[in-house]
Amino acid sequence: MEGRRALTKTDSLCLKGIAIILMIFHHCFLDQTRFEKYTVIFSPFSENFIVSISYYFKICVSIFAFISGYGLYLSAKDHLQNRREITKWTISRLVKTISGFQFVYILVFIISWVYADFPRKTYCANGNIRGGVYAFLDFLGLSSLFKTPTLNATWWYMGAAILFIVLIPSLIKLREKIGYFNIIIFIVFIPRILNVGYLGSINPYGFILALLLGMIFAEYKFFERFDTYDLVKNKYLNSILIFLFWLVIFIMSVVICDRTERYQIWELHYAIAPVVAICFCKKYILDIPVIRQILSFLGKYSMDIFLTHTFIRYTFFQDFTYSFKFFWLIALVLLTISLGISVVLGFIKKWIQFDRLIFWLSTKVTNCIDKLRIMSIDD
Repeated sequence: MEGRRALTKTDSLCLKGIAIILMIFHHCFLDQTRFEKYTVIFSPFSENFIVSISYYFKICVSIFAFISGYGLYLSAKDHLQNRREITKWTISRLVKTISGFQFVYILVFIISWVYADFPRKTYCANGNIRGGVYAFLDFLGLSSLFKTPTLNATWWYMGAAILFIVLIPSLIKLREKIGYFNIIIFIVFIPRILNVGYLGSINPYGFILALLLGMIFAEYKFFERFDTYDLVKNKYLNSILIFLFWLVIFIMSVVICDRTERYQIWELHYAIAPVVAICFCKKYILDIPVIRQILSFLGKYSMDIFLTHTFIRYTFFQDFTYSFKFFWLIALVLLTISLGISVVLGFIKKWIQFDRLIFWLSTKVTNCIDKLRIMSIDD
């Protein structure tokens, strides 16, 4: 595609669509313990190859973090005039993000209670009062941050999503004072200075660098720059050379990730390799006809797919999920069922005018902040 083009909303949806496909494969086949009880056919590939590539597909989390950094930066940069505006922006974003999760949480809570008494078994092992506190923290999306029981281990990312929103204004302000380079140095070296080692694959800290790179790409318009950069004057030769450049960089990042462990170079696995994949897909995948429509459709429902697929794959229907034998069919069926559930949830939201309700709630909250500000000035 000719000309300068930023990461559009449709592009973001397409990247989310890619990320959700990667997530399905990652969760199904990231190690042999996931499917060792079942007969899984990996032909025409080897089992080791699919496990290895599924392990690499952990970049799906970083893709979501990058998109969050890109979009949140563009949304927040004009709302940093004072503490009141920052508070209004932060709370408004939190309401919009958490409410979608809470809608699914309530339905899952009710259905799983009736189906298998699941919430009580999850929360109340140490008493009903403590169980109520655990359920409330899970409802707020905070269970991963407080290390408390959750209905779904995959929901750990909600804690990261909440943390990202809260951090964005501070990161923008910090960037104005010390610059992105110094922030990156701090993020990379502070765990090593403190000798805490690798923080783990579900620790939000590991994905702050991807979030920050999203902010950098948005502020400095890197995608637009990539679209107009010429290696040579000949138009066709330039296109071939740039394609080969991105292809080589992409393949190298995959190979290096395969030959290194996350605890050795987590920055490569959780930031550099995902951004390389994003750039390659943005330039050569997202504009392919039909593919673009499919990916954007998946991206539209990516959050609900993320929130519900583990109940099918692991919690309640593990035997059913892996009964389809062929690795690609297992992933396809899981994705299709999760997508179907998400579409139904979308119809329910539309029927009850959920988005309008959340907009009303967000407006009410921000208006209350304005009123409290006026009262404090009057006092």
